Amino acid sequence: MSSLQMLVQATSDLYHDLFEDDASKDVAIECSDGTVRAHACVLSAASQPLKAMLTGSFSEGRDRRVQLPDLSADEVRFILCALYTGHFTAEDAATPVIRNYWSRASAEASDAAAVSGDTGNVLTTKQKGGVNFAVLGEHPYERGQHYFEVKVLKRDSGGNGYHILGVATSNAKTTFPDYQCGPDIWGLYLDKSARVHDNQRAAYGTNVQHSK
Repeated sequence: MSSLQMLVQATSDLYHDLFEDDASKDVAIECSDGTVRAHACVLSAASQPLKAMLTGSFSEGRDRRVQLPDLSADEVRFILCALYTGHFTAEDAATPVIRNYWSRASAEASDAAAVSGDTGNVLTTKQKGGVNFAVLGEHPYERGQHYFEVKVLKRDSGGNGYHILGVATSNAKTTFPDYQCGPDIWGLYLDKSARVHDNQRAAYGTNVQHSK
């Protein structure tokens, strides 16, 4: 496990443990069917109105109780889990972090690119006559947290050398001309200010650079 992966995992574990630590929670949230506890600092960071109530002279600040009668306890727990962990269930939050990288098998199957680097993180493409070929990540996403440390090298000869970096469903096209990627790919042109999806190209505010 790399140092970065260990740091990401440790951060995820920290917030998951904080979400589960009822003993240190200092605010009671009164729901339609019960009470849920939370940390005032988390509620204040997530919502300016809650921050005002909990840090000002309101009764919520004095009594450390917030009334949410329109929400059930399960609904509040669902929201709190997302606030604490970035996930919608505690089970998802406990899922290990997965480091993803380029799939050598995917690159070799189309003969459109080569994967290199000690961790399979560098992609070098070949000129393929104006047709785009999809190169996948090694691990398809199912649940939990994925992070990527990938590079796409700019091709300096033959064709325009542009690439699209993005995400796709399992139904996505594996080959397509120009930006005719269909509805299952969402991507950004590298070295251009454009995004693509559903056979359309539109302006995008940031120019995403190739790796040098």
